[in-house]
Amino acid sequence: MPTTLNNGSSAFVVKDSSFSKYPNPASDLIVRRGVQESSPAYGKSKRPLGPEAILHKAWRNAGLEQAQVRGRDGHIYSIVYGGKPGGSLGPDFTDAVIKRDDGVMFRGDIEIHVRESDWRAHGHHTDPRYNGVVLHVVAAESNGKPALKATGSSIPLLALNWKRSNGRSKRIDHSSAEIETNQPHPNLESPPKIKLQLDLTSAGVERFHSQAAGIALDIEAFGADQALWLGVLGALGYPRNKRAFRAVGTHATWSVVSACEKSSEVEELLLHSSGLALPASDHQRNRLHLRANPPKWVKPFGRPANSPQARIKAISTLIRIWTDSEGIAKFAENLVQTAGTPKHLQEMFRPTELIADNETKLLGAARAAEIVVNVLLPTVFALTTQTSEVHSESIHLKNKTLSLYNSHPKLPENSVTKEAVIALSIDHALPKISSACDQQGLIALYREMFRHGIRPRQPRLPGV
Repeated sequence: MPTTLNNGSSAFVVKDSSFSKYPNPASDLIVRRGVQESSPAYGKSKRPLGPEAILHKAWRNAGLEQAQVRGRDGHIYSIVYGGKPGGSLGPDFTDAVIKRDDGVMFRGDIEIHVRESDWRAHGHHTDPRYNGVVLHVVAAESNGKPALKATGSSIPLLALNWKRSNGRSKRIDHSSAEIETNQPHPNLESPPKIKLQLDLTSAGVERFHSQAAGIALDIEAFGADQALWLGVLGALGYPRNKRAFRAVGTHATWSVVSACEKSSEVEELLLHSSGLALPASDHQRNRLHLRANPPKWVKPFGRPANSPQARIKAISTLIRIWTDSEGIAKFAENLVQTAGTPKHLQEMFRPTELIADNETKLLGAARAAEIVVNVLLPTVFALTTQTSEVHSESIHLKNKTLSLYNSHPKLPENSVTKEAVIALSIDHALPKISSACDQQGLIALYREMFRHGIRPRQPRLPGV
């Protein structure tokens, strides 16, 4: 049942496994005391507490049901997509799509607070991570100062004022802990929606070609080895540190690291160019082509094995193996040509002879599979298009690359794939995801959804 959120009409429905709905529109929200509001200064975890947690659940429900809310500026904002829940740092929701009644579309981040003043109390007005916030959502409007970004620009305010059916205003109790509701009135249920099934496989193949085209530009600009080196480094971290890892590759280029005789020497160069450690000598510093400032890293890194230092140590052990095969690009080509199954491709990052060595740090199987699907296979495919002459060998390699991609098992789920299932399932039926190609198609359609709008929401249907 669509939920309407505005300053003068129906109550605010929270739809979650821990909440039940209420019987009819005349029901009041029953608020219980017991949990104090979270401190203005977040601790190690950004998990909201008390009333802010309730607001997060409410906004999540509103975004999934395409609700409407009136802004302080008088405009009506339609929540096309409320966004993906944020991580431990930064805005509460990202990649949101909001449409104003005059047709203006807002795409970006959403920050939610109990009070308008919490924006400054939490220090967001000086934090550049919040420059992508397009809407500031609060429990109730006040006469406080408007939210400003670190750039100085203001942010529209949406106030989720809760109303009783008799029109008397009922604000959120700042010491509230939970809301009790019951089942909605049966006459208010929306008719069942006919959902068309999305073609994830076609979208996955298109995403593969798009990735290969982007890598082809790097090959033309930097050469095959450096392009693949940048791609591998960029895939070592989570998306928030991809740029930092690629910056390491521009400081310590492939030509520099491939000239090292020992893995320990490679590790030292990479750690120095990342700003995570100082070089042992001035000689090592001078070997780097660029002396720019080290990249900025976004914490937390998660498990110790996911830290930049651990990933750098793991990749350093492979440099000599790739160098002995005439470079990293040639090694990748030969591996694709001889691979019997997609799993064999992981040997590039998890060599059989090193897996049994407990003292050697290697990338995990999940991360290796991510690099195979997103970097290794698209790069080899791009290499087959670099020559103007068509050879049977290049055609065979291109077909082999596509075959390995299409048959690669699906990768472990992450926050993006989980959110994509939730968001795309609003209006479409999703087929069973059985391969990495389908999974990549799921991500591609989700990205397209908030970048280019989702009305009409029929991207890449069968036969289109």
